[in-house]
Amino acid sequence: MGAKGAGAKGRVEWVDAAKGVGILFVIAGHIWWQPGLAHRMIYAFHMPLFFILSGYMVKPQANVPLIWRQARSLFVPFIAFSLILIAADFLIEGVRGQRPIFPDVLSAVEAIVLRTGALRGPFTILWFIPCLFFARIAWNLVACFWPDPFARRWMVLIALVMAGGHWIAARTTATPLGLMAVPAAFTCYWIGQLWKKREPDAAMTLFLLAPLAAVTLFWLPPVNLKPGDFGMPVLSLAGAAAISIILCRIITWLPHLVSGPLAWLGRASLVIMYVHVAFIHYLTPYFGHWALFGIALAGSVSIHLAAAATRPGRFLLLGER
Repeated sequence: MGAKGAGAKGRVEWVDAAKGVGILFVIAGHIWWQPGLAHRMIYAFHMPLFFILSGYMVKPQANVPLIWRQARSLFVPFIAFSLILIAADFLIEGVRGQRPIFPDVLSAVEAIVLRTGALRGPFTILWFIPCLFFARIAWNLVACFWPDPFARRWMVLIALVMAGGHWIAARTTATPLGLMAVPAAFTCYWIGQLWKKREPDAAMTLFLLAPLAAVTLFWLPPVNLKPGDFGMPVLSLAGAAAISIILCRIITWLPHLVSGPLAWLGRASLVIMYVHVAFIHYLTPYFGHWALFGIALAGSVSIHLAAAATRPGRFLLLGER
């Protein structure tokens, strides 16, 4: 799709806009969580989309500097938001006269580090950032030696990684630091690279991607990466990729009047990812679904703006130097 809308710091507008659309689906998925068509369609692709887009944008780099940069940009906000959410839960539930999710800080930290797949309430999304980190580093370690994603050895590796992921998920529910989702996230990075190297043509989109996307949306079991539920082997993740690519192609057709605000949301998506569930969790007894959607989005955006306004906020919450 090229670099249409390329902006400052090498950002590509349609990629950021796709993240913006993705984060709207993430919020919706945590509000309309009951089983049904809406839930199935959202969970068919919404989290793989972020990993595929990350895979589309990455390039192999020196491993040690990359690890340090990723640790700063991802784990500093991860630690900061984890502590903020712990404190907020104690405070808010104390005011409401309710029991907090964790009895004490040590129990909360232990769950966040060792049992991210079992996290709930405002903590439910904390698996995503460490998973993103480990998938990025793992992909880079391999890509430095195998830069061509179409090489046969990549396909063999991906088959082994996903088979291992399914095997492990069937035998344990242990999910320290989002590791259960890493096989699928790693595979999504590879899919993003395939897509970047060889853009699907009109025939492939019409006769392969579109039918696969439709089958995935309406029939295949969706993926739920957090506990390591990858849906139907091969097909569910392939379908998520097909939906993601078609969605991104549609986004490239949008006028800047629409894609610009979506791109801004995409650039704020990590902060929104961290805090939107807290708004939903604490306000669900008092508001309907659409009101919750608006409040979660507006509240999360406000926190992003507040963090971006100060140097400590940019370092601690946005992961910027």
